[in-house]
Amino acid sequence: MANATVMGMVFGQPKRMKTSMVASAFPNALWIPGEGMNAIKSVATNEWGFEPTIYEHPVRTLFDHRIETVAP
Repeated sequence: MANATVMGMVFGQPKRMKTSMVASAFPNALWIPGEGMNAIKSVATNEWGFEPTIYEHPVRTLFDHRIETVAP
């Protein structure tokens, strides 16, 4: 079976094991955290025994881009 490309977004109340469930289901995922980079690293390392791949650059929004292109 060929590899599938999947994009997921997880949100909800804190401390409901969301990060742990996603880490167990997708150990090869590229994580793009809005917040909580340390939480992702600790859950993947301590609970599942692997080092997650994390996109370390700041997340930019369309509003951020508009300010950069319109500003004098």
